[in-house]
Amino acid sequence: MAVLQLRSLRYLWVQGYRESKIGFDLLTMALRFWNIEIIPPRKVNCGDCREMEHPTHILVYYSLAGPRTDFPPSVIPLDSITH
Repeated sequence: MAVLQLRSLRYLWVQGYRESKIGFDLLTMALRFWNIEIIPPRKVNCGDCREMEHPTHILVYYSLAGPRTDFPPSVIPLDSITH
């Protein structure tokens, strides 16, 4: 809710996002010209070290041009879930 009060905010990156059980808690941020991308949790092998789990991340950015189209397959745009 605090993010919605920041009028000049252009982007937000959240590492370790803990989604709700329902999964629609980001919909309150789905405003005009805001693009929301979800990067699901994943396991990453860092070579010689043990496998690490990366938590869910979100990227929210303001764009008059619309959502970007160059994201990798591991990124889920919120508008693809809601439509």
